[in-house]
Amino acid sequence: MLGAVFERCSPILRFEALLATSPASFEEGVRGIYAAAFDAATARPRLIGALVAEALTRPGGADRPSHRGNHGRRALNTVSRWLMGRWPLVGAAPCRCRC
Repeated sequence: MLGAVFERCSPILRFEALLATSPASFEEGVRGIYAAAFDAATARPRLIGALVAEALTRPGGADRPSHRGNHGRRALNTVSRWLMGRWPLVGAAPCRCRC
């Protein structure tokens, strides 16, 4: 259940919708990503606080591995696909991410 709440309240869906339309410029895309993250964090501050508290107090909880792995990886993949689609040289150098 916590995973469903996280999915609904996280900015991942907004990232995907924004970057699917291919923003006109890099700056517009980055502004959109930051705006989506800020909007998600401020829309329901008590809920976000509860999710953060849950993650910090129960790092080994049942839903925790999926949050750390799937949701974080999904957000990074969405942004990296957008970057590599617009600027192919972004993918030329290896980048290591510890998600």
